[in-house]
Amino acid sequence: MNIFERAQRQLALDYANSRKVAVLFLIHAVGWFALDAIGVHDLANPWLVLTLTPNILIYVAERLGRITWFRGMTSPSLLVMALSIAMIWVLNTSFPVPDVLAYCVLAAWIASFGFLMFRMWTFGPPVEATK
Repeated sequence: MNIFERAQRQLALDYANSRKVAVLFLIHAVGWFALDAIGVHDLANPWLVLTLTPNILIYVAERLGRITWFRGMTSPSLLVMALSIAMIWVLNTSFPVPDVLAYCVLAAWIASFGFLMFRMWTFGPPVEATK
């Protein structure tokens, strides 16, 4: 495979996977708007975990084989979203949080975001074996 074929494949993977991640984050954003609409405005509120519920259901459906369009993107996206909520909690809670915990959450968020980017650029559909 020459450099042009490899670049074309990488662009195709990025295009296909970016749409999946965008839809997953859009679903998460709708959850945030729903929480705001029902009156949850405190960023240290434990109800923020409810914004992850639709994406958790999509992840379970993907693992069961019911939904195939999100294949490969749900777990890294869910990891980024969960660590984003953890970082929001750490930064907005009135409870004194040790600095080490805050830095660990930040480092985990950066690592999960890097994993998501790596997965978007490298994950392709499984190649069917031809006989």
